[in-house]
Amino acid sequence: MKAGNLYSLYRSRPQSQVFARILGRHTQWSLNNSTVGRGANARRFFKFAPANLGDMSSHDNTQNRTLLSKETQIKSTSWPSRTPHSVSDPAPTLRPSDPEAPWDDWQSTTAVPKSDPVIDKDIFAEQLRSLEKSERMAAEQEQQEQGEAAQRLSKLSLWDQDQMQRREYEQIPPEAHPWTWKPTEQIHVMGMDPLGRYIAHTLAGCETIPRIRYLFHLANHWKSWDEEGRLLVLYRGNETVPRYRIIGERIRRHHPDNIPQNEPVIENLIVTVPAGNVVGALGSIRHRLDHRSTICLVHDGLGVAEAIIQQFFPHETTRPTFLLGHSTATVGGTQHQFAVSELKPGRLYLSIFSPSDHTGYRYNNTKRHPPIERTVRYTHLIRLLTAMPGLNATGHPRDDWFKYKLPTMAFRAAVDPLTTLFDCTYDKIWSNPQARRLLDRLIGEICQVVNRMPECRNKQKFPVFQTASALRDQVYKKLRWRQDANSKMRAKTAQGLKSDIDFQTGFFILRGRELGINVKTLETVLSVVKAKRLVAISRQKDEIPFENAVAISKENNEIPLEDVLAMNRPVGEETPLRTVVVDL
Repeated sequence: MKAGNLYSLYRSRPQSQVFARILGRHTQWSLNNSTVGRGANARRFFKFAPANLGDMSSHDNTQNRTLLSKETQIKSTSWPSRTPHSVSDPAPTLRPSDPEAPWDDWQSTTAVPKSDPVIDKDIFAEQLRSLEKSERMAAEQEQQEQGEAAQRLSKLSLWDQDQMQRREYEQIPPEAHPWTWKPTEQIHVMGMDPLGRYIAHTLAGCETIPRIRYLFHLANHWKSWDEEGRLLVLYRGNETVPRYRIIGERIRRHHPDNIPQNEPVIENLIVTVPAGNVVGALGSIRHRLDHRSTICLVHDGLGVAEAIIQQFFPHETTRPTFLLGHSTATVGGTQHQFAVSELKPGRLYLSIFSPSDHTGYRYNNTKRHPPIERTVRYTHLIRLLTAMPGLNATGHPRDDWFKYKLPTMAFRAAVDPLTTLFDCTYDKIWSNPQARRLLDRLIGEICQVVNRMPECRNKQKFPVFQTASALRDQVYKKLRWRQDANSKMRAKTAQGLKSDIDFQTGFFILRGRELGINVKTLETVLSVVKAKRLVAISRQKDEIPFENAVAISKENNEIPLEDVLAMNRPVGEETPLRTVVVDL
């Protein structure tokens, strides 16, 4: 047995209870000592010790403290290594050195009587300290129990208070609750491009949901909506499919100090506006979006959700839910503004975007419980769209969604800026060796960024981006398929309009900088395209507006344009132009 077990606390071990009851057990051991120290014997000690000292182990400390408070004559035993406390005190006769001597003979010769035992001061001091410690522990335990009882009472009071607040909350009408969210099937669509018209037309064919609300920003769109009969028409081959279950809604811009508060909240919103114009388009309906809203972004761009959050919804408590969409359907416009032609049907791939997973563009693999894929708020619109007939919508995790989105993004980020830079169509890039060399460098940098992205860690799902040659083959295949078509980025840049390059090429630049990848070629192309747009804007400012111009002769005589054109115009024709600058 270890020596530490002999000096364990009182009543801590059954085998040490007898030793713990011996007074002076911590005194230094000496030869032939049977009353104190490690050589003490309980039977021999209690044979001559006072009867009430044997009850020192009792839990009742009152008797022990009374005993210690009496004026008891305390004498010190004359040990060989110590001197008596008082010279007048008779030193006890030690036990003979013969261990065979009987105990009665030694007891008769001792100088300590049974009624007046010789006890050390240290023994009583130690017993006193042990009693004080036990009382202190009992007081602490009682205080702890009182604290636990008070804590239980406080929890009960908080529970009662919560119940009272809940009853008061239930008495408020449901429409007055600021944080109430209830699933709804009302869908709003924003976007006058062919894809927006195609989605709105498809949703209008479902009669189990309320009428689709189509949002217009410009006044001429609202005028054309009235003139064309307030319907959407789909041309599918030789088939013409009109849809009337659509309600047009005009969006009016309000001053920040005069924003109406009575407009209803938009709960389900599908946005097909080009990526570069989404932030500006949502600014006019910012007051109608909150935590109850779900915004589905379907366009050729990445990083738009982060830009919207940074601009309008920095606080998570008022932030809407975002869905990312990618459509593979091929649609085109017609001569009518509210008509669309379906060239090739496709699918609509949807995925949930969690704002907490990104800080700017940084990826954070934070686990949520329950997962957002199992919550009604995040999955309500996905369930609603996947049930729409003809839309062919499917929900996917983030990595599966990137598998369908990134190949198209790589083509847009590499090829469209080159068509804008060289001011040519797609087929001219294929036939120009220098343009192909620059395109290969852009594809190589994009491939490096995608391979390092945390969202694309599963390489088996991204076989196209494993090598630059595989990605180059797919980009060239799409480039040959487009032939002599013109890119949207080239057309917008020539007119001085904002393109989607910040959310196409700019997305890979930001992710490359974050991952420490060299993307100097992408940065150079992005800067050149933006500079070309500024040149187009400055050129437009220097030109005289054609509609406000007048015909000026050498004599500074103003001649109306209609009179100038009437000389060579056949009878009955009209010109929509008013005036023009003519040098006579």
